[in-house]
Amino acid sequence: MPPRPSRFSTAVLCLVAWLTTPSCAREPAPGEVMLLISTNLSVPRDVDTLQITVTRNGRSEPLSQQCYWLNGFNPSTMPACRAGSLAGTVALVWSDEKSGLLKVHLELRQGGVKGPVRVQRDAELQIPSEGLKQLAMPLDFLCLEGSLSVACGTGTTCQAGSCVDDKIGQLADYVPTPAGTCAAQSPESKTAPCCFDVLGNFGLVNDSNSTFAQEDDSLGECVIKGSYSREAPNINVALIVDPTQAGSLGVCDPNTGTCLVPLDPGPEGWRALRNSKDEIVAIALPHAVCANRLGVAIKRASTQFKDNSVDQCLADPICVGVGGICPGDWSGFSCPAGTPPPQQAQDVCGQVQTDATAGPVVPGLWCCYPSDQPQGNPAQRDPLLIDDMSSGPLIKLKPEADNASGGWYSFCDDGNAVISPPPAPALFTFRKIDPAVTPATGAAPISHAACLRSDGFSGYVALEGFNFQHSPPNYLQVPFDVSPYTGIRFWASSVPAAQGKLNVPALIRVEMPDLNTSTQISDSTCMTQGGRDKCDSFGKSVSLPEDGSWALYTIKWAELEQQGYGLPFTFNSQVYSLNFDVLGPGPQSRSFAFDFCVAQLEFTRD
Repeated sequence: MPPRPSRFSTAVLCLVAWLTTPSCAREPAPGEVMLLISTNLSVPRDVDTLQITVTRNGRSEPLSQQCYWLNGFNPSTMPACRAGSLAGTVALVWSDEKSGLLKVHLELRQGGVKGPVRVQRDAELQIPSEGLKQLAMPLDFLCLEGSLSVACGTGTTCQAGSCVDDKIGQLADYVPTPAGTCAAQSPESKTAPCCFDVLGNFGLVNDSNSTFAQEDDSLGECVIKGSYSREAPNINVALIVDPTQAGSLGVCDPNTGTCLVPLDPGPEGWRALRNSKDEIVAIALPHAVCANRLGVAIKRASTQFKDNSVDQCLADPICVGVGGICPGDWSGFSCPAGTPPPQQAQDVCGQVQTDATAGPVVPGLWCCYPSDQPQGNPAQRDPLLIDDMSSGPLIKLKPEADNASGGWYSFCDDGNAVISPPPAPALFTFRKIDPAVTPATGAAPISHAACLRSDGFSGYVALEGFNFQHSPPNYLQVPFDVSPYTGIRFWASSVPAAQGKLNVPALIRVEMPDLNTSTQISDSTCMTQGGRDKCDSFGKSVSLPEDGSWALYTIKWAELEQQGYGLPFTFNSQVYSLNFDVLGPGPQSRSFAFDFCVAQLEFTRD
């Protein structure tokens, strides 16, 4: 049996050391609540760190905080955490000094304690002064942050994909799993290994063992009926993950690219519904399964039966093909964090990091590249090259150590304007120049370019640009040192406006937000000293040809100037991004059209 918990000298409660399995019997102890924590995500690939915070209700100062590295994950660069395993058990111990309501907050993260939160859960409860109780707190796929549109407000928490009150009333008596048994047993035999083999139990997922659930108003349930339900209760049930929505999560089949997340029997998984004659009439699933129209795989449990006391066996991580995030004529992959993408996509891979209110934040790597373009060898590329617009929307400049390549984006402050390419979460795409243009003798042909277009714009600024590099695991932009170079060189062209449209003067401002002037970095000097309105970045305006021809531009760092409206600085060589701005007349003026392209960006050293 695990040792009795030790108490902090001044704390109202303590977290007992993690029990690596809930199968051990435990002597009853007065005034304890056992938190039964589990997940149906793959550990440590999908999630690798658990954080537990306990606070007195209404206060911000925590009574206790603990973190656990899960299932062998132990990064040397992270703060010290205890070793843990899911499923697992933590005890909350009552103090005879005080009692009252407590807030328990759980977070599963990916990439250590500094990585993004993948799933979280809350409970408001009161520890009894005597007796041993339990509270199940699964952290499951249906509550995945960002991907399934689950965002619960204050006083609520996500449970099986739905927001419910986080207040816990009656607590159940603690029932330990008998020692020496394996929870992932076959219903017929007791010889199965103590982890659930997802792929081995479901086999090839196709129409014969997969379906969709439907809401049944008469039952008030999200259900599956028919031949599938007749096999219950001796079945295994799994959700079929759409990698365009959630990434390469769960356990993926390398042959088909199908990813599965197994569900446990119980109130937050699947249940067999019976009629008055005790006949099974349907399989009930959480309402979120129907609301998100998630595919469901069902297979008779002839080898193993999955329940919530054991994690699935961890299969080798693989990249799966996706098409929904990438343009129709592009190939795409979703890869688990830390997994190398396919060789042909390695040069142009990056995590899609979007505003959670606008789209999913997908773990791992999204790799998108045009299927009709060669990728080239990065080792053979010009070291001065920033981007030649071959392959995907990440720049081709090699990032600094431990960072990832930056990517292209677009922006417009006129909410009514339509710009192309559209802003995130859409993927920035290059325009194909057909036929390719050779702008000057000896110049490289231009077959693709970064172009920005609008048929009607009334605002102060519309722009396209790129970050120089990102920092995993959160993929936030970080500064890049341009001091080894003297400036930039690029080709650009302005496309004449369509007939009947007002033509904007072919003038763009090339701008480089730096360590002092970036509006996207909360601790940049201008933001901390004066706010966003004081962020006057360095740049230079250039006039583009209006006849559709291409011209070569060279801009030296010494030529960059502020526009004069913000805090004055000296140009800092630590820069975050490079933007090509169209400066508009403002929202009270008549809209105008613009269409321009840039290509073949490189640094200069002369």
